[in-house]
Parts: sequence; C-alpha cells; structure tokens
Amino acid sequence: MSRLPAPAAALAVALIGVGLAWLAFKTHWLIPVAIVGLLAITTVAVSAAGRARIPHDPVRGVRLMAWRAVSLLLMAGSAAAVLIAIGVWLEPAKDASTETKKLLAASVAALTAFITALSIKKAENADEAWIAKGVKSAFEKEFRGRFAENSRGQRAVFEGSFEGNEGWGPSARRARADAVAAELKAADPHT
Repeated sequence: MSRLPAPAAALAVALIGVGLAWLAFKTHWLIPVAIVGLLAITTVAVSAAGRARIPHDPVRGVRLMAWRAVSLLLMAGSAAAVLIAIGVWLEPAKDASTETKKLLAASVAALTAFITALSIKKAENADEAWIAKGVKSAFEKEFRGRFAENSRGQRAVFEGSFEGNEGWGPSARRARADAVAAELKAADPHT
C-alpha cells in the first residue's frame, strides 16, 4: 500500500466496500465477514513468514513483511461496506419525500467518503507505522552483534541513513536488505 497513490487507495477502499456490501446482500452476511477474516489472517501470516525469513533471506523477508499494509485496505473497505449496508437498510419508505431520500443518500455518501479519507490519511503513514518500524525492529533484533563494527551490514541495520537512503522506507528497506544479504553471503558462501 505504501506504493499505492492516494486516489488509487481511495478507489480500492470504495470498491472493496461496494463488493463486500454486494456480497452481504446477495449471499449471507457471514460470507464477506469470512472473506475479510481469511484475507486478514493471510496477510498477517505472510507478514509473519517474512519476519521469520529475515535472519536467512532478508530480501524476501522484507518483501513479505510489506503485505501487512493490505490489512489497512481490508479494514477501511470493511468499514465502507458497513456504511453502505446501513444506508441500504435505512432506505426511507416509498412515500418519503424526495428530499428525505436524497439527504439519506448524501449522508451515507458523506460518511463513506469520511471513512475513505481517514483510511487514506492512515495509508500515508502506513508504511512508516506498520511496515518500516516492524522491519527495522526485526533487523535490529536479528542482527545485533552479528556484523563487524562499521561493516556494511552493521551500518545497514543500525544507521539512520544508509547509502543515501534515509530511514526505513520502501527503497531504503530494499537497499538495507540487499546489503545485509551480501554480508550474510560473504560470511557463509554456502547460503
């Protein structure tokens, strides 16, 4: 999600919401709940698998840990689906005035837009809050004391800026993982 532009993330949230609401109305309401639950469990499991790969294959581990951001899309899409469903269930009576019908539709649209905007704001910080901190923590825990002082691997893990990359954003994570992988390979060429 860190590479997903805000308008695309907003569209994804809206479409996920509409899709889940449609499923709830066309099937049983538990079907979209089960789908979201399974996808959430899957993203957590993939992220955990990535975390477990960090000591041996940091490049693949970093890629897998990034899947954690998909959970944010699922949560926001689920919230949008609930609002859409509420809007449908609260549909005014057939004899309600045109103004009442339009006001209810506008209220649901406004609430859905609010949830979408809120999720986009969270998405802007998702990489830093959800992925970068977790990857940094995993690297520091796994590689503390593993590399020689001031080696490329040690600098990749513990310095704030590494080879022109500040922090632990997507490109910095890739550069750091590549450097650590190279250090691990140099230490044990059979890996």
